[in-house]
Amino acid sequence: MKTLLITREDKLNKSIENLAKSKYVNLIYFPLIKTIPLDFDYINLPTIDGIIFSSKKAVDYFLKKQDLPKDILILAVGNKTGEYLKNLGFNNIIIPEKNSAEGIKEIIEKKFKDKKFIHITTKKGRPINLPNIKRVFVYDTKLNIPENKYEIYNLLKSGNIDYILFSSPSTFLSFKNLFKDFKDLLKNTKIISIGNTTKKEIEKEGLKVDIIPTKPSFEEIIKLL
Repeated sequence: MKTLLITREDKLNKSIENLAKSKYVNLIYFPLIKTIPLDFDYINLPTIDGIIFSSKKAVDYFLKKQDLPKDILILAVGNKTGEYLKNLGFNNIIIPEKNSAEGIKEIIEKKFKDKKFIHITTKKGRPINLPNIKRVFVYDTKLNIPENKYEIYNLLKSGNIDYILFSSPSTFLSFKNLFKDFKDLLKNTKIISIGNTTKKEIEKEGLKVDIIPTKPSFEEIIKLL
């Protein structure tokens, strides 16, 4: 049985938990971030051509305040965000092959240079540096101190956690802030990064990322273990 430490805020859905069980992967939840909604100004929709959503959370926080027509042009960062939007009834969604902010940038430069977009995202999110994109922050994240902090510390210290998954730069930064000896704690644990942006944040500290999935999905990660 392999042990995987999950650092994101939300638990994985049942289908992924069942997949992990079938692969003999024991999931331990260690939520290192807490999401905080932010207020934002209403978007004057006639002044834009499309919307970029960076995550399912970005979708939820935006739609709690403002409705959107179902046929509005949407660029979604990642398959999960795209599927979520489809399930909400949106029908004009483009998901770039490269599931990242870089993929969004490439598709805009190729197909939508003359279109105006707003980018619905987190305050700590990576910007898409193009002149026709304006960012709108709908949530932020802060450090969460999990109840099982000392238990996890001891498990890491004794080498009893096989893998740790950082699902965003914020989860890694929170881990770093929570444990001052974070490098020592990770010596005997393989590091998984959900994507390249998170990988770069981890590598800034001189740490090696052992696994990065071809697509940023938890199913993909479980299959790689």
